[in-house]
Amino acid sequence: MAPFLEDDWFPELRIVESRVGGGEGSDRGASTAVRGSMAVDLIEREHDYVLHADLPGVKQEDIDISVDRDVLTVKASRKHEYRSEDVKGGRRFERSWGNYSRSIRLPHDADQGNPSAAYENGVLTINFKKVAPEVQVKKIAIGGTNNTNTSS
Repeated sequence: MAPFLEDDWFPELRIVESRVGGGEGSDRGASTAVRGSMAVDLIEREHDYVLHADLPGVKQEDIDISVDRDVLTVKASRKHEYRSEDVKGGRRFERSWGNYSRSIRLPHDADQGNPSAAYENGVLTINFKKVAPEVQVKKIAIGGTNNTNTSS
């Protein structure tokens, strides 16, 4: 199993994979999950993390990417192509439209300050470089000067 999955980097992906029979070593992916869901591939490489999201038919200006408190959120909107007055007779709609959103917790060593993103042929690619984790050690005094005991 990939290290980032062991660290619960993408626990919701494992939930979707378990529902559709996908997962590591499977040839069925999360794209078969729910009609209209945003299928993603998540890859940890030596120097970075890469997310690929399938957003077919979505215009680049209808995609919003943000990072807030270690959580990457991708929002997209695909508009319905037909007006009701344009449809005469029968109809059958299998292609999805509407608003999509995925929120994914980033690993602790992903550089959130300088990600890069590209969108080509309906696939969104987001890269996060790996950085050395900050080690913040804080000394805690025992019985410091703030411990006052007043008795009358």
